[in-house]
Amino acid sequence: SSHESLLHLVCFDWDRFGTDDFLGECLLDLSRYEVGKVHKLQLHLDQYDEETSKETPTGHVTIELHILHASTR
Repeated sequence: SSHESLLHLVCFDWDRFGTDDFLGECLLDLSRYEVGKVHKLQLHLDQYDEETSKETPTGHVTIELHILHASTR
């Protein structure tokens, strides 16, 4: 259930040629959001593991979050 859930969002760009670049990541505590309601969020990108990338993440990602109970999907 959402009161016990943590979402780890990891963002990469997409490159047609070469490797995709790490843009950043964020942790989202789903217990903060009401079930059944749509939440529009702007999340700051961070980096939790220095080994992930040599680049320091900057910026944010905008997402729309809609939490549903398993029985209502």
